[in-house]
Amino acid sequence: MQQLTKWIKRKLRRPVREWQIAKSYRQPLPAAMPERYKPCVVHVMNNQLKHGGLLDRIKGSISAYQISQQLGCDFKIYVDKDSFDLFKYLSPKDASLVCSTEELYLNTKLSKPLYLNDVQLTSATKLLHQFRGKYRQFHVYGNQDYTSLLQPQLSKEDYGKYWSSLFQQLFQFSDFLVAHAAAKLPKNELPLVGVHSRFMGLLGDFQDVNNATIDSASQNELLEKCIASVRQIAMENTDCNILAVSDSARFLQAVQQDATIHHYASRLLIDADNIGHIDVNHADDVLCKAFTDFYLLCQCRQIHQLLLGEMYHSQFSRYAAYVGGATLLAVQE
Repeated sequence: MQQLTKWIKRKLRRPVREWQIAKSYRQPLPAAMPERYKPCVVHVMNNQLKHGGLLDRIKGSISAYQISQQLGCDFKIYVDKDSFDLFKYLSPKDASLVCSTEELYLNTKLSKPLYLNDVQLTSATKLLHQFRGKYRQFHVYGNQDYTSLLQPQLSKEDYGKYWSSLFQQLFQFSDFLVAHAAAKLPKNELPLVGVHSRFMGLLGDFQDVNNATIDSASQNELLEKCIASVRQIAMENTDCNILAVSDSARFLQAVQQDATIHHYASRLLIDADNIGHIDVNHADDVLCKAFTDFYLLCQCRQIHQLLLGEMYHSQFSRYAAYVGGATLLAVQE
């Protein structure tokens, strides 16, 4: 019965979300509209719905951009600046990529809203079929990477290079973000090696969309294994600074203590403050922390992803490796 309930919820999620979105599409028609127009795909991020974490949102933009290319449409990104100030951290390569509030047509006669968050499709044909109809704008609420559907010929090696090229076509890290991150770097100018870990609710100190936890003894055992992994990476890379990125302040503080004991603290870069999931916490400091972590991982020559016990297999470090051209290594039992 429980499985049936989950199946029904999955089936109903998309039509219910699109119905909820459509209720806000009651904007009056503009007084004058040009008869000739080129349709535009707009990736919409307004936090009225859960969009996922930072990387999910960037993946959604990259996918919407690819869809626009396939359809021969224009492409823009709309963000609600008050709740998700994307362009403070990622500057658009072209000002025309930014969709202003005035340019966003919230009227179902002009625009078709498409809820694609967590929607997994099996072919490019099925994906592009969603964009049928004579509309001026297609509003994508999406967080999926559809590159494998739209570019099935890509090898595993070429996949990352291709995705990175799309990221570079759309964005560059803003001067603000670069300066903010640079102020956190050690002064020794050694290259960076990253360590990324995603515990979600396992250690009991992170509010997430999934807050499953484990008992205290299991938490301590997992902590010890992860700390030992960071220490080993630090000892194997004595000519590098070690960047530790995690969703657990408890873990990062424990690593700091271990680094002092084992004499790699001067090479350790850690920020255990303002950790949060941007789909749950919309505070500016939390958003800045997420972008800073992503940017710093993109500067690493090597990224180690901890995947011990029941840890979450996050895509955050994989896509940072794509953008930065780093080697990604999984640390597993």
